[in-house]
Amino acid sequence: MSYSRREFMQNSLIAMGLISITGTLISFLQSCAKSSPTEPNSGGNQQSGPVTLDLNQTANKALLNVGGTLALGANSLDSQGILLVRASTSELRAFSRKCTHQGCTIGAFSSGISTCPCHGSKFNTNGGVVNGPASSPLRQYSTQLDNTTLTISA
Repeated sequence: MSYSRREFMQNSLIAMGLISITGTLISFLQSCAKSSPTEPNSGGNQQSGPVTLDLNQTANKALLNVGGTLALGANSLDSQGILLVRASTSELRAFSRKCTHQGCTIGAFSSGISTCPCHGSKFNTNGGVVNGPASSPLRQYSTQLDNTTLTISA
């Protein structure tokens, strides 16, 4: 079977088009599988070394007073950050900012409640769920207070 030059060129262009469309489709499907900034973070917690804070630093002074709260960003212990609460003169609580529903990063405490921006779950200063869809409490980290130096660890 012999092809004319014109038929050869048409068949070649069709084959190249199909290859190009297939590659584009594969790239598109792979990008859909990755999480976007508005979707839950799939990175999870890093769990490396402890985090140390000097409560006398201006950014941390809220934790000097009982009832004070602070939201930390990503750090060596948790890739989504940590929520801190001064529960009493001797107790500080630390929680992951990773929502237990689908892993979004929850906000800072406001009037004792931290809210997930993705689906509306709410958590109290004990890490407990106040309003779903989350059904599990926030992950709690260990804290140790030495004068005004706070150490947070897994």
